[in-house]
Amino acid sequence: MKLNLSILLCLLLACAEEKENIPQDILSEKEFIVALKAIHLAEAKFKVQKNKSMEKVKNELSDSYTLIYKELNFPEEVFKKTLDFYIQNPEKLELIYDDVLEQLTNEQSTLDQQ
Repeated sequence: MKLNLSILLCLLLACAEEKENIPQDILSEKEFIVALKAIHLAEAKFKVQKNKSMEKVKNELSDSYTLIYKELNFPEEVFKKTLDFYIQNPEKLELIYDDVLEQLTNEQSTLDQQ
C-alpha cells in the first residue's frame, strides 16, 4: 500500500505544473501587455510620421516612451528588465504578444466601424 501511495505521489508531483519564480522587479503580465500596447501604438505613429522632420519625430517618439513609463508608473529600467525576462521565456512572451495583438486588432475593428 505504501508503495502504491508513493508511486501515486510521485506521479502527481511529476504532472504538477512547475510554478515559475518571477522576479519582484519586473512588471506583471497584465502591466506588461498595457505597456507593450502603448509602445507599439507610439511606434506606429512614428512610422506614419517619419516622412516629416525626422529629428522632430524621433524626439516625439522618445517623449512618448517617457510619457508611457510615467503614466504607467514605472521606470524604463523596469520595462527593460521585464522585456529581458520574457525574452528568456519565449512561450510566455508569445502569449503576451498574442494578447497585445488581439487588443490592437479589436481597437482597429472598433475604429473601422465608426
